[in-house]
Amino acid sequence: MIRHILMSDSSTVLRTIAGALADAVPAAGDTIYVHEGTYVENVDVDKRITLIGGGADAVTVEVESRKNHVFEVIADYATISGFNVTGVTGHDKAGIYLNGRQHCNISDDIADSNQDDELIG
Repeated sequence: MIRHILMSDSSTVLRTIAGALADAVPAAGDTIYVHEGTYVENVDVDKRITLIGGGADAVTVEVESRKNHVFEVIADYATISGFNVTGVTGHDKAGIYLNGRQHCNISDDIADSNQDDELIG
């Protein structure tokens, strides 16, 4: 199933990346499209999923809890593409953290203004 997340007022109920992930069905091969805007949240990617942002110049995910990762990937076969991730200040925390995961695709992202490494895998 394809899910869209929009920041503007719309008929779309899903307004957070984490909320869309909670509704996603990994066996169905869900893809979540995140439209332009700034999202303030920490996202645990805990299932096989494709997250496509509208481009790193248009979609920013700023860490909500600055002592955590912006995206923490804890599932294999995850794709994260087209995001600008920022705001991490915790030691050993990253914009995108791959916790020993395999077969993940991280591409066309910008990770800046983070305390330590931008991408830890």
